[in-house]
Amino acid sequence: MLPVLAVSVRASVIYDFVGTGSAFTTATQTFAPEPVAFQLTLSDFVNPPLDGPIAAFPCAQFDSSTNCDPAFLGAVFSNQSAGGAFSAQLQFNATNGAGYIFYFPAGAFGAPGVYSANAPTPVFNSGTLTVQTPEPANAILMLLGLVCGSWYLRWPLLPAIHRFSRWRLGQKIQ
Repeated sequence: MLPVLAVSVRASVIYDFVGTGSAFTTATQTFAPEPVAFQLTLSDFVNPPLDGPIAAFPCAQFDSSTNCDPAFLGAVFSNQSAGGAFSAQLQFNATNGAGYIFYFPAGAFGAPGVYSANAPTPVFNSGTLTVQTPEPANAILMLLGLVCGSWYLRWPLLPAIHRFSRWRLGQKIQ
């Protein structure tokens, strides 16, 4: 009899972002280049409608982050038609008080892949966004291999186990 094993696997989406906010000057302050990063794991893709509501996440929701300002929303995802081919906008609010905007290709938030930020504005914030969905099939195959492997290793021992159980029941061993 082969044991049946049911495994519940929850799909997830991992957003891994690394970038550098460019130096810039306002009327009252000068900002140096700022390295920024986060990893965010969610149950589904974040893909706000074009020119619609945003999706925002606080720093506390990140798996990890670099220079994320907890006083503001850490990252804001939006899709803006003004960006043209680079309409997927990611704003990262850094500890230096700046909100850096990174422009990624349209659809970058809703599909697995590696995306590079582009510069539709004079201030270029460079960055890379990796969107991945871990394969639950790998975990299931590994579990199936362990079950089958343990069954196979147990198979040569069955005659010895059978003789031992007959002896324990008082039957004569032949």
